[in-house]
Amino acid sequence: MRLLAILFGIEILFIDYHTQTYKYWFNNKLY
Repeated sequence: MRLLAILFGIEILFIDYHTQTYKYWFNNKLY
């Protein structure tokens, strides 16, 4: 159960990282 929670937390951090990267890329494409 603890391992599942750790994996879930890593997945959320991974998704958040990609969201920030996509926003950065999208903003660069706009300008």
